[in-house]
Amino acid sequence: MNNEHHANLHDPTDRTLRTCRTAGCRDWKMMMGAGEVRRVRLGAGMVEVSEIGCGTSVWGETSKGFGSSYTEPILSQAFKELVEGGVNFIDTSEVYGHGSMREGCSSEQLIAKFRDQLPVEAPPVVLSSKFFPAPWSHTLVGGGVRLGRKAVVEAVRGSITRLGCGQIDLYQIQFPFPYVGGQQALLEGFAEAVELGLCKSVGVCNFDVNEIQQAHAILAKHGVPLASNQVRFNILDRRVQQSGLMNVCKEMEISVLAYEPLAKGLL
Repeated sequence: MNNEHHANLHDPTDRTLRTCRTAGCRDWKMMMGAGEVRRVRLGAGMVEVSEIGCGTSVWGETSKGFGSSYTEPILSQAFKELVEGGVNFIDTSEVYGHGSMREGCSSEQLIAKFRDQLPVEAPPVVLSSKFFPAPWSHTLVGGGVRLGRKAVVEAVRGSITRLGCGQIDLYQIQFPFPYVGGQQALLEGFAEAVELGLCKSVGVCNFDVNEIQQAHAILAKHGVPLASNQVRFNILDRRVQQSGLMNVCKEMEISVLAYEPLAKGLL
């Protein structure tokens, strides 16, 4: 099961959070070690997450083994163990497992079920989801054609409904894409989502130096800080470090969420 977990190993000197993607509960205990999972703040905001997070890109994905090599009860148990073990940061996307949405088993829908199954005394879960910026996204998750700022607000509300929550803690752009209406409209939609109370903080994924600077500037005009940039980073792939992206993020108080720090199990 190539289930993706994020291990946020925070370096207080550079505001970097490393995110790890692993299978089930296999590797998170190893990365956490014997000690308690620390909490770190995303960017300059108030959202605090565990150093280790859980990515859910294959939850609900039948092409990746959902329903055969791993099932809903297995994921439910993994979710419960993670949360009770101190991992409170759960990362998903509106398109993860979208093929199982009619059955109520997309990634977001599964997370909603698993949260409801947690004991009353369980610690609160910090939810992160993503906006898929391609114009044809509505063919995957419903809603209207993706264009302009209003499409962002509509998408956030869709994720909130599927997640069964009142507000998303971190809402991210899934990848850089020539958005219909322009990047300013896209980011203004994210700012509006914060202003409407639909999400607490906003972030991006896989943005380079120029893209991160542009996003930061547009959001700043609306008084909304850019909390994070989620990128691939491990000892085999240090491009984001070599490009100077990490230093730029540090200067602007943007947390770096590093996915695949174990290189999909190679490390």
